[in-house]
Amino acid sequence: MQSSTQSIHVVRRYGKVGGMERYVWELTHSLARAGHQVKILCHEQSHSIELDTSERNRIQVHTVGDIGLRKPRWIFQLRFQRQVNKFVDSMDASKWVIHSHERCSNHDVTTFHSASIRSRPTTLMDFLSPRLRTWRRLEAMELNAPTVQKIFPVSHLLSETLSKHYPECQSRLQSPAYPGVGPEFSPLNRANNERTIGFLGVEWERKGLDYLVQAVSKLRARDPSVKLLVAGCEIASVQHLFREWTDGYQLLGWVDAPQFYPRISLLALPARNEPFGMVAAEANACGLPIVVSPQCGIAPLVTEDRGSVVDPADTEKLADACWAELNRANQPDSMGLEWNRLATQYVVAYKEIIGRKNNL
Repeated sequence: MQSSTQSIHVVRRYGKVGGMERYVWELTHSLARAGHQVKILCHEQSHSIELDTSERNRIQVHTVGDIGLRKPRWIFQLRFQRQVNKFVDSMDASKWVIHSHERCSNHDVTTFHSASIRSRPTTLMDFLSPRLRTWRRLEAMELNAPTVQKIFPVSHLLSETLSKHYPECQSRLQSPAYPGVGPEFSPLNRANNERTIGFLGVEWERKGLDYLVQAVSKLRARDPSVKLLVAGCEIASVQHLFREWTDGYQLLGWVDAPQFYPRISLLALPARNEPFGMVAAEANACGLPIVVSPQCGIAPLVTEDRGSVVDPADTEKLADACWAELNRANQPDSMGLEWNRLATQYVVAYKEIIGRKNNL
C-alpha cells in the first residue's frame, strides 16, 4: 500500500458551494479514501464530511473563527490570510504539506484556480485603488512566497498565463491539475433523436451565450428542429438575447447539472474566458459531444473524438461546429478525468516536499 501523507488544505469555504470549493472538497475526500491524513483550514464548513465511518477520522476541519464582515472581499481575504498564518506558525509543519487554494502566503503548494488579475487591462485605477493593489499583491504573494515549492494551475490556459505574467515562477509550475468528474456524471442512454444544444452557466456573458444564440439562430434557418436550452443564469438577465425568437428555446434558470445533461444532445461553451470549463468535462463524462472556444482551459483536451474547438466570435463557424457535432455518428471518447487520479498527482508532490523538509 502507498505510504500515507499529511496535508493541510486552505480554503475559505469547505463544501460543495462553487467550482474551486468543489475541487477542494473532492480532492480531500479522495485523499482520505486513499488513506492519507487531511486537515482543512477554513472560515466555514458548508457541508458534512461524506466518508465511511472508518475513513471519517482522516479529515479534520479547523475554522479560523470570526474575522468580521465578508465585504469588502479584499479586506476579508487579508483577515483570513492573517488567521491562516497564525495557525501555521503555531504548529510543527515539518511533517505536513501546506496546500493553499486561496491568496495566502505561508504554504508549500498552491493550486491556481482562476484568471490572473494581471490578465485584465491595466488602468490608472490599478495604481489608485487600494482594492486592486491589494489583489495584485495577494496574487503575487500566493505565487512568490518564500515557502512555495510547487504551483499547480488547473489548466494549460492558466499555466500559459502564469508563465507570461510571472516568468520567475516557471521553475515551480507543474503540469495542470485538471479537476475530476464525479460518478453522478456517467454515459446517458438517450432514447430520442432531438437536436438540442445546451448552455449551462451563471456568468453568461463571459461564457459566450450571446455568441451561441447567434449561432443557433443560423442553425435554425437550416433546420427548425434545432433547439437551445439555457440553464444556470437568471432568466431575466438573458431574455433580451431572444427578443427576435418566437420559439425554439427554453430558459430554465438554475438547475442541477445531473438533471440538465439528459435533456440535451450537445453542450456548447463558447466562452470569452474560462479557466477550465467544468460543464464541458461533465458533459463529456455523460457521453455528450462538446463545442468550446480556444479560451477555455479544457480546450487542449477536446480532440476531434470528443468535440470541436472553434473561435466563438465567428458565429458562422460556431454554427457549423455545432451542426457537425449534432450529426456526429460515433459516441465521443471520454477524457477520463477522475478525482482519485488528481489525488495521486498531488500525493507525488507531497512526498517530494516532505522529503525536502526532512532531508530524506
